[in-house]
Amino acid sequence: MFTPLQIIDVEHPETWLWEQLTYLENEYLAKPFLTKRYQHFGFEEVEKLSFHNVQAFSHYLRQGRACLQTTSALEGWVEPLTLYYGMLNLLKAVLITFDPTYPALTSLMRHGCSTRKKKRQPYRFLQDEVRIQKEGLLPHLLHFLTSSSKEGERFTPQSLFGMVPELQTPYSLITKKKTLFPIHLHQEHDSIWLIVSEDVLDQVHLSLQSWLHQFSRYVSEENKPKQSFQKNKKIYIQWSFTNIQEAKVWSMDHPWIYRNQKGVHYLWIDNERPYRDSLPMIAVIYLVLFSLSMLARYDSPLWGELLLDSPESALIQPLFQWVKRWLPHWVYDHLYNHHTLLQIN
Repeated sequence: MFTPLQIIDVEHPETWLWEQLTYLENEYLAKPFLTKRYQHFGFEEVEKLSFHNVQAFSHYLRQGRACLQTTSALEGWVEPLTLYYGMLNLLKAVLITFDPTYPALTSLMRHGCSTRKKKRQPYRFLQDEVRIQKEGLLPHLLHFLTSSSKEGERFTPQSLFGMVPELQTPYSLITKKKTLFPIHLHQEHDSIWLIVSEDVLDQVHLSLQSWLHQFSRYVSEENKPKQSFQKNKKIYIQWSFTNIQEAKVWSMDHPWIYRNQKGVHYLWIDNERPYRDSLPMIAVIYLVLFSLSMLARYDSPLWGELLLDSPESALIQPLFQWVKRWLPHWVYDHLYNHHTLLQIN
């Protein structure tokens, strides 16, 4: 549930991340990397699998990087397309490392989500809807990340933007809502404390014990909190461990908790459906970029209006910039099985 973050000091984080991934575009270096990954997951005939997949793996990485880095020279008109298809290639590269048969079925080559073909009028992007389908790349990826495909779940872009810590300021200004509350994780001897504002209880209209009961549904029995209480308008929740290592920064794994790239954790509260599962951040970005790419591809007038003359443009442009920084970090962590925090030295 708690994982120490590996802190890496770098001068230029985005450049450093792409350098690490670019090495794997070389098939000579990528083949032993794949062999080691397949050994880690217990596959048989790992040499044969890595030989079969190395070219596709390297090409997925190369094309994904080309799409994301090309976007910096383009206007916003086509960024949803290049970002989305760049992300698709990078996700295929990650998928092929823990599913060497991908794509075993042609159905896995689908997007795995859909939006309304006929938009409601007057159109508001934040109130649009995107649905996760039964088959395709996204549900297949979610099966490996969460053991659940989230099939049939529907999300609005407003609910998805509300899960992104880096966009919380423009999100709150546009929607007049607050969905993410900063969390402080503090280690004390053999315990880790979670400290958050008690405003979260007002948001969901629950007592601490009622809310903690809902929160603990996603925690294994051995990882249940030891105690909790309220003091000085804050909530304190304690977890105790028999053996715990010293760490400068921790990461907490819970579907209601998100972490930004600076290592700050946030508790997610959705007022509309307070007990619904959230989504992994990669699925949040996938669904938002898919929705925007469909607009840019099939409805240029509506996309132009959204980009140039709507409140949502204050969310969309920062989203594009953030995705280009965040996505290579996510890919790096999942290819190398790391939990990293990059600090500028």
